[in-house]
Amino acid sequence: MILPLPMDDCQEVVESLQLPYPLFANPDWSVFEAYGTGHLIHAPKQAWIGIDPEGLVRYTWFLGTVGRIGRVPLALEALDQFDEASG
Repeated sequence: MILPLPMDDCQEVVESLQLPYPLFANPDWSVFEAYGTGHLIHAPKQAWIGIDPEGLVRYTWFLGTVGRIGRVPLALEALDQFDEASG
């Protein structure tokens, strides 16, 4: 997960929520801009992007795709679609 916060703030979130995974810091929003996720009221729009080992984007899901909020994909559904795309 990537947050538009400094590294120290990301580490504080990991510790306070006892997350079993790291958070990556992107305080300059460059990753969000590169993938065109945009933002809502200074918070990044939710997006899932699957990138294969060669660096190719194989799966994308963006909040508000097709002009509606839609349903957030379940993790296993997203992984199945990623596997199909990289097949």
